[in-house]
Amino acid sequence: MTTDRLGRELLYRRYIKDLPVEQKNYIGIELEFPIVNLAHEAVDINFVRTLMLELCDNFGFEVIKRDSDGLPIEIIKKATGDVIVFEVSYNNLEFALGKVSNLWEAHQKITNYLDIVQDFLALKNHRLTGLGVNPDWQINDNQPVKTSRYQMLTDYLESYQAYDEIDSNFFHHYPRYGAFISGSQVQLDVTKDNLLDVLNIFNQIEPAKAWLFGNSYFWHKDWQTTVARDIFWENSMHGIFPNNAGLFPCTFENIDDYLDYLEESVIFQVNRNEKNYYFPPIKVNDYFNHDEIVAVDLLGKSSLIIPDIADIAGHRSYNFQDLTTRGTVEFRSVCEQPMSDILTVAAFHVGLFEVLDAVGELLKTAAFIEKYGASLLQARRYFARIDLSDEATEEILEFTKTLLFLAEKGLVKRRKGEEIFLKPLFRRLKTRKNPALTALDTLKSGVTMNDIVVNYGRIDHEF
Repeated sequence: MTTDRLGRELLYRRYIKDLPVEQKNYIGIELEFPIVNLAHEAVDINFVRTLMLELCDNFGFEVIKRDSDGLPIEIIKKATGDVIVFEVSYNNLEFALGKVSNLWEAHQKITNYLDIVQDFLALKNHRLTGLGVNPDWQINDNQPVKTSRYQMLTDYLESYQAYDEIDSNFFHHYPRYGAFISGSQVQLDVTKDNLLDVLNIFNQIEPAKAWLFGNSYFWHKDWQTTVARDIFWENSMHGIFPNNAGLFPCTFENIDDYLDYLEESVIFQVNRNEKNYYFPPIKVNDYFNHDEIVAVDLLGKSSLIIPDIADIAGHRSYNFQDLTTRGTVEFRSVCEQPMSDILTVAAFHVGLFEVLDAVGELLKTAAFIEKYGASLLQARRYFARIDLSDEATEEILEFTKTLLFLAEKGLVKRRKGEEIFLKPLFRRLKTRKNPALTALDTLKSGVTMNDIVVNYGRIDHEF
């Protein structure tokens, strides 16, 4: 096999080859929450790191990984597969629930964990909150979690400063954004038959999701968007090649189309002799044409590495709809939501997944989105605006309402009573505000940021 085709074949083996034929119906949920010091001082990293010890000592978790100081950073409850981990920094806590068959099971688990964690953090006036950007990002210690992987990722993102092949206006200047942005991610099982429909259809509703779930206003900066997370990802080293992050610019007609697209995503890091290296991103379809690549280790030392087929294991793309190696599609475009609404994201995706054909039919009549951008990316950015026009608001509200009714229909079809988790989204239609807009309006009324942090960190135990 020629090196020109090697990358494609490896991508096929990694993502496509073992996709199941029969549909499974499990749900994977990952929830990230900023940690806030209510004294509005930097998060006490030494304190929050002891949280993991508390969970292991008293609540049945076991250590998976430790940082270079020997402290746990990732723990698991083996009976359920639930994982709690510091994501990128010590200011961001992620709950990765083991797969569940219904949302009530997820609700019981996450509310239990959040109660425990909030009680512990309250010992030193800290709190988790349901905001997509940590409001104290500018005063926190945003160092990466002390592992080689997170250090490598941080160094790679900071390397934009030496990258002179791109217009300097392309990059934002916050390469440590992973330390202070938080998302709500859902994974659903797919098959060889429905993969492309899932990727195509969910990609096309991204403008509506930007309006409905927008909750990452960039505090202390005048970014007029409720979804700053898009800019953080897409205007960083991850987005130099557009196929590597964000929306798909096209519809995939077949698997070959999708592989064509993946070939234009990148490899930027490898492991050699248990050492991590990074280098300027190289497209997969070109990577194996290189005899040698100049890579940098965590000490800043340059070395020559020879591409190896095992390097495909380091391939990462950051699209809003990502096919994983586990036979799932991960939906990763949504900001974290207020804790009272934490399962709205999962409910929305699970419901629409059940009625995918109906969503596809709806999209055939949704041409209004084209009025607000020549591409889906531009439309998503438009509907994330803070100053959205009345006309645009009315149109996106009507379209979103139809999507929510379809999601409700899909959840009713499952006959598990999960449609109740959509209620907060219907309330957003009535108020005409997503969580970021609600928070901004609340601040204007004289409410403090602490009040918002606490309010967005309240858990709904009953519906």
